[in-house]
Amino acid sequence: MLASAIATLATASLAAAQERAGVVTTLEGKVTVVRASSPELTPLKFRDAIFVRDRITTGKESFARILLGGKAVVTIREFSAVTITEVPGVATVAVGSGRVAVAVARERMRPGDLVEVRTPNAVAGIRGTVIVAEVFDEQHSVITVLKGVIDVTRLDAGRAAGPATVLNALQQVTITGPNPVSAPQPISIDAAQKMGADFRSAPPRNAPSASTAAVSQGEVERAAKDMGSAAGAPVATAASA
Repeated sequence: MLASAIATLATASLAAAQERAGVVTTLEGKVTVVRASSPELTPLKFRDAIFVRDRITTGKESFARILLGGKAVVTIREFSAVTITEVPGVATVAVGSGRVAVAVARERMRPGDLVEVRTPNAVAGIRGTVIVAEVFDEQHSVITVLKGVIDVTRLDAGRAAGPATVLNALQQVTITGPNPVSAPQPISIDAAQKMGADFRSAPPRNAPSASTAAVSQGEVERAAKDMGSAAGAPVATAASA
């Protein structure tokens, strides 16, 4: 009886660890993943599935784009570490280090759905928004909004501390140590264009169809265009790359 119960719990734990969260749509350079179900560092490949609690890291001159649940695109620049988690209604992109952009398609969100972006010392809840999160160390992060409106709250030991700060398009805040979230600071169109360009790349020409790999080429292209238009600059798509 006990052995059966243990086996059932183990199976349930494995199933939870293998819950699919998204799929890789673009990949350049050295990108690795550590699965929740295995401690091994594994090279990540185009079209690979991303599972809940996967930890993705990028090396020098590396880049990854992930379609998350058909409603958000996560773009990871070099020297970054990201963990994807999910509970009903809330998908969380935890940025441990580096630079990450998240573009959320509002029309794909259901009532009550939320995408969170977490750094070691802050959290932003986003819907229909394009933001960039930069983590310099555990006590210093910067969050920038290229499109939309978000709330940013400081975290202390993983818990919300202090009031939320409203951040509009073309604004950014800095979160440092035990200090409150800084007052929103405007960024110039030139700065936004440069930031958007850092996260743009043409989607792969032969991306699989949604029916075969849960990826819609159209969704990826729209997200890439959204990233560019939010920064006021055009973006090359697969057809024009």
